[in-house]
Amino acid sequence: MPRSLIAVLASSFVLKLALLIPAHRIVPFYDSADYVGAAAHLAKTGEYDSLRAPGYPAMLAAVFRVADSLGLPMHPKLGAPSRGLTALDLARFLQVVISTITVFLIFDLVRRFFDERAALVAAAIFAFYPNLIGYTHYLWSETLFLALMVGGVIIVARAADSQRFVTAMTAGVVLGLGALTRQVGLVVVGVAAVWIWIDVATEQIGLTRRPPFLAKLVRPGAASALALAILLGAVLAIVPWTLRNLAHHDEMVLISASGGVGLLFGAVDDPIGELKKLNEPSLRFDALKRDRRCAELARKVIAADPAGWVVRCFTHNLPSLFQPVFDGVMSHVFRDDKAYGRLPPWLTRTVLLSLVASYGLLACFAIAGLWLSDDRRLTLFYVGLLLAFMASHVTILGVTRHRLPLETMAMPFAGFLLSRTWPDLRARLTRERGFGILLSLLAFAGVVSMSEIDRAAYYWLLAGAGAGPGSP
Repeated sequence: MPRSLIAVLASSFVLKLALLIPAHRIVPFYDSADYVGAAAHLAKTGEYDSLRAPGYPAMLAAVFRVADSLGLPMHPKLGAPSRGLTALDLARFLQVVISTITVFLIFDLVRRFFDERAALVAAAIFAFYPNLIGYTHYLWSETLFLALMVGGVIIVARAADSQRFVTAMTAGVVLGLGALTRQVGLVVVGVAAVWIWIDVATEQIGLTRRPPFLAKLVRPGAASALALAILLGAVLAIVPWTLRNLAHHDEMVLISASGGVGLLFGAVDDPIGELKKLNEPSLRFDALKRDRRCAELARKVIAADPAGWVVRCFTHNLPSLFQPVFDGVMSHVFRDDKAYGRLPPWLTRTVLLSLVASYGLLACFAIAGLWLSDDRRLTLFYVGLLLAFMASHVTILGVTRHRLPLETMAMPFAGFLLSRTWPDLRARLTRERGFGILLSLLAFAGVVSMSEIDRAAYYWLLAGAGAGPGSP
């Protein structure tokens, strides 16, 4: 292992470990409250509902059982001094470890497609990406999901190179576990299966000016077997849980009861308000019933104005996937009980600036790196993943959390660009590639401009006013 990589891993680990100290007092909020509550109930009773995908709560439940055996409380009592370790501290420490492992996985992935220099830079980007540092301490599923996704993609690449059925099936199992952690992982499974078929059947030509489906097919049979192996591995990971849901709910729930919720969030401006109007306390405790009711409300809204809903899908829902703010660290940094405590205005503004700037720079560097790199195989995978994510998010409200897989898989291209010398980049920059970079940047800027970018200015003003606990 290169010494420079060891330095990146160690410094990233130490930084995230140090931030566990202020993170100690964070009380679970929003989705994390659901995850922690479900995990605590699972650890205590062995029972679990289907509101969330089970992978992350299962990991938390295991941590809570260990914490209970050590006599650790769940979290600091409100109003009491924040002293001593808690079960949540143990869970956050595990996430720091998982995040550090993912840094190495990024290095391994990028080295496979580019070289060690690009791999090191990409690993450093992931290690110190501000939003991902924050997610390491939030008890949400992203940290675990990204590790499974990147690990699964590495195994898919190995399967494509070795053309071994067992390796491809292993990749499917890992990606299937990712889908059990976040249901959007099903999209990654599908993209991986299509990618390995194209990659093997066309002798790894990747994404070129000549579409892959027009290329001469060399080994379509072997390619089909590998694609089916990935799907079979994912089925082996997911179906046992689906059968459990069928027995538990008496109806089919593939992974989690979230389809109706997502549809409602994408159809109305105030989905929480719509649910509150129903005034049914049972909806708080019956995930499946709530999801069905959300789907019912969404269908009524869509039926009342189908044309308006279609317009909303492409002018509101899709751009929301790429907006610079809304969820994640930024929308929580002002609350004493949600981020790292009360921050002075100058530090709050520094955090906000780093979040927006890192996202914008990553997008620009990745777009340029994608066009200037010679390896077309990973480009094909990323473009497929991007299109699949956009298609899956057209009908739902995308937030920062939803695009983290896209940002993570963009880091290899940013790492490639930043690891090249200026003469090398000048030599690669043909007129055709320059036009492609410009067009892609304009398209990205156009999509972002349709999102709620005014929220960033609102947060900036709050930071300047020294906003406190009452802020969003």
